[in-house]
Amino acid sequence: ILLSGTPALAKPSELWPQLKILSTEQTGWWEDEAEFLEKYVKNSSAVRRAELHAMLTGTVMIRRLKNDILKSLPKKARGKAVVDVSTPDMRKEFHKCMSLLREGKGQLGKLARQHSALGPAIEETPLHEVVESGADDAAKIQFEKAKEEIVKERDWKYSNRMREIDFALASTATTFSDAQREQWKSQAVEALQRELEVWYQERMHELHQELPQPEDDEISRKSVLNRMYSLTGKAKLPLISSMIRKWLSDPTKGK
Repeated sequence: ILLSGTPALAKPSELWPQLKILSTEQTGWWEDEAEFLEKYVKNSSAVRRAELHAMLTGTVMIRRLKNDILKSLPKKARGKAVVDVSTPDMRKEFHKCMSLLREGKGQLGKLARQHSALGPAIEETPLHEVVESGADDAAKIQFEKAKEEIVKERDWKYSNRMREIDFALASTATTFSDAQREQWKSQAVEALQRELEVWYQERMHELHQELPQPEDDEISRKSVLNRMYSLTGKAKLPLISSMIRKWLSDPTKGK
């Protein structure tokens, strides 16, 4: 007899060692591991999983629920807790997921549209405004500040180099005519401007490369539910952390 609350944590392949032990007592049960893996792991489907469940319950698996055994056990009390999404990036992604769900034609799309109708205040901000807000605004401010520094450095370089050009011209006052000196200065200034323009473009290119890049894994309707499950977990973390800190700071609670 094998006793387990969770015989398989994630994949049917985790069942095989237990099934192999049980199969030694009766010929014909769960003997070919390669066939089992090929059928229920590599080529798994909803039909195959239903078949596996039927075979397990028909041969070796007996499942007992708590309320089948403990008749006095009270029913589960379920409650809803509203958790505010605290970060702009996460709110933007939730909004994007809900927009994708509402566009669906199936039951999920219908439920998402009903949810939107019940809570219009949640969805009243247009998506393009959400994209432009929050962390994106902070990134824009940081980018503009960095750009200002580049412009200041370019202007400083230009001023210094112009002083060098003027000093060089002054030292040749007795050597060249005014026309020659003017022509030389014009050529030197043009060369300086081209040089600084190249420098400026290179620095701006480096600045753009330093900006956060968009994620490659664009949310699709197929992955939107998994993404939302992941987001709901992250959204709860700040609340859970605050509750734990409150609990730890209470001297009447056990540590």
